[in-house]
Amino acid sequence: MTDKININDVGTDLQVTIKEAGIVVDVSGAKAIQIELPKSGGAKVLKTATFSTTGVDGVIH
Repeated sequence: MTDKININDVGTDLQVTIKEAGIVVDVSGAKAIQIELPKSGGAKVLKTATFSTTGVDGVIH
């Protein structure tokens, strides 16, 4: 996996760790998971996410 995501990349697996005050958040109880991504021109798009494991590690993708 790369540490860079470039404009116009397609099929990139973006993994995000949810943290609060630097502490990983257990998100395993979440029913709907979405990632808000910026688009050019200031617009935003919501993408449905899933757990990478069980969600206790705070990682979604």
